[in-house]
Amino acid sequence: TVLSSGAGRGQTIAALSVASPKANPSSFCLLSLSWGGAGVTAVDTKGSPKADMSGCSVGTNGSASCTGSNGLNADATFAVGTSSGCSASKSGDKGGQPLIADPYAALASNIPAANCTSAKGGPVTSWSGSVTLGPVQQYCNGINLTASTTLTPATGGSVIVIRDGPLNIPGGMTLTGGSEGVTIIFAGASGLGYKPTYTLTGGGTINVSSPRSGIWSGVAIYTDPSLTDASGTVDYAAAGNSPTWDISGLIYVPHADIDFKGIVNKASNGLDCFALVDDTFASSGTTKILEFQTQCAQQGLIPPSGGNPIRQALVR
Repeated sequence: TVLSSGAGRGQTIAALSVASPKANPSSFCLLSLSWGGAGVTAVDTKGSPKADMSGCSVGTNGSASCTGSNGLNADATFAVGTSSGCSASKSGDKGGQPLIADPYAALASNIPAANCTSAKGGPVTSWSGSVTLGPVQQYCNGINLTASTTLTPATGGSVIVIRDGPLNIPGGMTLTGGSEGVTIIFAGASGLGYKPTYTLTGGGTINVSSPRSGIWSGVAIYTDPSLTDASGTVDYAAAGNSPTWDISGLIYVPHADIDFKGIVNKASNGLDCFALVDDTFASSGTTKILEFQTQCAQQGLIPPSGGNPIRQALVR
């Protein structure tokens, strides 16, 4: 380029513009890790008329197939295998994508050390009415609600570690977390010689919001990734319109096969922030996913991401 002014001498200036590919990862509401590989239909829905994941995407290391009225209505669906019908438009179904790493496995190093010594059949904690929590609470052999229960967490939130058992919320009952937030962790204890259940059970309602700061910021439910069906029951199955998950924050169940026909919405003390990480996800008929992902920053969660759609970026 030559610039000149009047009769003066021109000056040559060299300039270079480079357009470079730039990754633009998508935020996932649902990430199915599909430990069985790309040939597994890890996201499989049939007729989910109230499933609406607009504003975020779906990712899986398997394949994705949605049939029915509107699939999951995701912005895009990224699958290592094939992808069909789960996005709001056909162009959003993207197969042949790279593997997606488990984004939250490293959090397991922060699970408090086990303190359970009782064998199978030991006492199960009963909850009813109001329960005041400390910063960290451990319960061995599970928790069973005998009536609806309201939690009062510690300032900054509480961590509830449930070892060697489930959190059972029977039909008609509700577990409500306080405004400070709770993280519910399912974990095991080695050497006890049995295979317990590490899940939410029952047909009731869980209404909890994650803490919004600290190590477990944004995490509502976390299952130790070392737990698989070889060590106990980690799968979730629900029929009808139960259970109801009113949960704000991450639900991390990385080895769970989820067969869900319940309802998902935000917690009464939480914001619109929903992210589910599982092994496989299946739903049909009555599934209602009514929560969006618009307030995860305020909820304290960095959602899982990936997919890497490519756009050109001017870098210099």
